[in-house]
Amino acid sequence: MLLSITDEFDRELAASLNDAKSLLPKINGAYERLYYEGIINERWGNAQLSKRGQASVGWYRAAMRCYAKSEELSEPDNDDAVLRWNSCVRIMQRYDFAPEEMSHDILTEYGDDVPLR
Repeated sequence: MLLSITDEFDRELAASLNDAKSLLPKINGAYERLYYEGIINERWGNAQLSKRGQASVGWYRAAMRCYAKSEELSEPDNDDAVLRWNSCVRIMQRYDFAPEEMSHDILTEYGDDVPLR
C-alpha cells in the first residue's frame, strides 16, 4: 500500500506524502521503517525534481540518511539500502547538484512537517 501511495507523488499531492508517512509506524522492524521512509523521501524528491529542481536535493539527502541508518541494521547479504543510497547519489550527480549547492536540507527547514503550498 505504501508504494502505491508513493506512485501518486507525481501528481504532487501533499496528502499522498502524509498518507505514506502515516503508514511508517505500522511497519514492523526498524530496518524496514527506515528503508521505506527513505523510499518515501526519494520518490517525493523524484516528483519534485521536474518541478522545483534544487528543492529536491533536501529530499534526496533525507532519503540517504534513512538508507544509511537502515543499512546499519540490515542483514549482511542485503544490499537494498546501499543500492538506493547510490541511486540518490547518481541522481544528484546527473543534475549537477554539487556539494556546495546541496545546502537545502528539508529536515532542518521543515522537520517532520510537509511544506506549506
